[in-house]
Amino acid sequence: MSKFILEIVSKIPDIYYLQAEFCRSIDHPKRLMIIDCLSQHEMTVGELAEMLGTSLPNVSQHLKVLTDKGILTRRKEGNRVIYSLRYPEIKEAFSIVQTILRRALKDDLQRASTDS
Repeated sequence: MSKFILEIVSKIPDIYYLQAEFCRSIDHPKRLMIIDCLSQHEMTVGELAEMLGTSLPNVSQHLKVLTDKGILTRRKEGNRVIYSLRYPEIKEAFSIVQTILRRALKDDLQRASTDS
């Protein structure tokens, strides 16, 4: 095997590890909702809490996880902390996943109706 291919193969587990870590960091519905909100525009903790109908401490906990994992960025503007997506491409990735899930759900419903 060539040195080039060995180098590529040796990096594969790293990307899978990173992908698994990313997925673990978004494994809560509230975090997915936060990412969805922030894909529209940047927001403060208070704005997110109001939109999600949950408490400030709860939103803050989820924001900390997402920020610590590098999914979100934060910046201070006066006494406000504003959160945004670090990589806007996350919005596209989530859209693709949702499209797949909707299609799978539709297929399951069709299969269930024909089986009955």
